[in-house]
Amino acid sequence: MSFKLKKKFSQLVAENLWSRIGIACLTALSLMLAIAALSRDTVVVMKPPLAVPGEQNSYWVSNKAASESYLRSWGLFMGMMLGNVTPTTVNFLKDQLTPLLGPGIYHDVVNILEIQAQQIRDDNITMRFEPKYIEYEKDSDKVFVYGYSFVKAMDGDENRDERTYEFQIEIADHLVRFNHFDTYDSRPKNARVLQQIKRREASRKERDRKHG
Repeated sequence: MSFKLKKKFSQLVAENLWSRIGIACLTALSLMLAIAALSRDTVVVMKPPLAVPGEQNSYWVSNKAASESYLRSWGLFMGMMLGNVTPTTVNFLKDQLTPLLGPGIYHDVVNILEIQAQQIRDDNITMRFEPKYIEYEKDSDKVFVYGYSFVKAMDGDENRDERTYEFQIEIADHLVRFNHFDTYDSRPKNARVLQQIKRREASRKERDRKHG
């Protein structure tokens, strides 16, 4: 009888030990899950101010990132704002765009708005931008908004030129901020085009060296 009691007592001790180990493991697992949940980057479905046709259902933004469609839509919005300026809207646009501009490009963008407005006043013209396509380049994190810029005089004559607006957009605390801006009268200068330009420049220098 004493042997059986000792055996049962040993079994109870062993079961109690394994129970404690199991509880400790479950507690540690719960703690790990809680930490992971607290540190997880919350993803929010967010509608941009100007939607790209066909991409309305693919917008999301997290603490430090966003979907390509979301970035493309913000690029389109900024391109439309910069490409359609009149003397009566320039101050309004400055107020609307200022919160979106990083310190590195703020003065450049404001200067462009003011130059366009002054040109419209001096030449008595109207300017508008008609986008054709938006491109997002993942490696450079750039958004290119390409289209046509129209300048119309009071006599009705209208000139059309190619126009590209180039941006880099940062996401911080789910908010959008533009940290890079450029504009030029040609198609987007993406990595492929820049490489072609670099090769042509290298070839030109080599020809100049040989004929020099």
